[in-house]
Amino acid sequence: MQHHVQDLEETRELLAHSEKRLRKLINVMHEILFELDQDGSVSFLNPAWEQLTGCSVEETLGRPFTGFL
Repeated sequence: MQHHVQDLEETRELLAHSEKRLRKLINVMHEILFELDQDGSVSFLNPAWEQLTGCSVEETLGRPFTGFL
């Protein structure tokens, strides 16, 4: 049982490290990365959105993406 707990802890640490690297990459990329929910509203934006459009990320989240086309 202790071996399984140790394996899970190692996996958790690897996942946390991987997530940290991915977040860093997403935050420094120059291209816009976005995610839409099932209704077509913006649910995620990286900082490039604000840099390239001038619209703040906070004000854009939750709004329909079609309004920005």
